[in-house]
Amino acid sequence: MLRIPVIIALATTVALPLAPAQASERGPICKGYDVLEVSPGLSAEPTTGTVNHVGPLGQETCHGGDPMGYKATGPIGIEHYISYSGTCSDPILKGYALHHIPTAQGVKTIRNDFTAGLGAFQGRKFSGTYAVREVEGDCLSAPLTKFRADYVGYFNDNSRD
Repeated sequence: MLRIPVIIALATTVALPLAPAQASERGPICKGYDVLEVSPGLSAEPTTGTVNHVGPLGQETCHGGDPMGYKATGPIGIEHYISYSGTCSDPILKGYALHHIPTAQGVKTIRNDFTAGLGAFQGRKFSGTYAVREVEGDCLSAPLTKFRADYVGYFNDNSRD
């Protein structure tokens, strides 16, 4: 039973953030996942480290438009590279995600720099909410060292760079 508060804290969902006033054309809503490794591991004690994509690319699918104006011919590949500080209940994350959009003209890769806290992220191009599913560690009996992030978000700036 002691594990429940940590899972609730990590899986808390919040409303999608509003698009910033300076954002251009708003894009489609997307949902996806990625598997990430945490080094040295998030726990109840403050730490700093990295959270990086591991294994096959995660995937996302979008509805309600074409991401960055590119017509995807299949699922979008996703990978994340993040620095973190804090604890399981109060993480501070800063990093980027690479969205690999398959098109008839080849794969178009979009970089999204973002910041995140517990359950929500705000990016230059893509923002939304996420939930964590523990794969290795649980933040109480052992540091969280691997997890699956499931997210829903939108291209708050759908213009091409």
